[in-house]
Amino acid sequence: MNKVNQSKLCYLVILLVSLISAGTISANEITSKKNNSTFTLTGKTVKHKWEKGAFAGAEFTTYICDDGSLVWNQTRYPDAFGGEFISPPFSSKEHYVSADIFKGLKQITWRENGANFGVQSVSWTLNEKSGEIFGVLVFEGDFGFGLDINNAPLDEEGNRQSITVSGTFEFIEGINEMAGFGTCD
Repeated sequence: MNKVNQSKLCYLVILLVSLISAGTISANEITSKKNNSTFTLTGKTVKHKWEKGAFAGAEFTTYICDDGSLVWNQTRYPDAFGGEFISPPFSSKEHYVSADIFKGLKQITWRENGANFGVQSVSWTLNEKSGEIFGVLVFEGDFGFGLDINNAPLDEEGNRQSITVSGTFEFIEGINEMAGFGTCD
């Protein structure tokens, strides 16, 4: 097995062990052939708030435009940046990929286009049943403010690295683009 496949397998094992430990799923659900369907994202709005991690307090409204593009709109700063509402919101259109983990769990990943303070890659895991969202944010460079928010990990050169965040989300059927927000067009 090559290093890339070993890394993917290791990531999958860690994810499954984490989900089992958190009580999100049982070992029986993993092996069940009945649990291979999951929810769809296309044409929905996802509203979420990071409640734990370096971006705690940040809020977003994201439009899932189609099977390959989304528009995120950050509507509130993280608590470490003051927690104020952002008007108009920060916004960016991104190309994403998604993977069904199993029934009720979906992962979405995209590479940022540089609009979000040094964030380079974002990965969400959505639990439809509990309304929980878990994220990994991969940074390159700093936030441009010289701040080390909530002890975000730093590498040897002082650059932020991957951090984890978690919170809650809700789906809103359809995409009702609001004035001043980024759009799917």
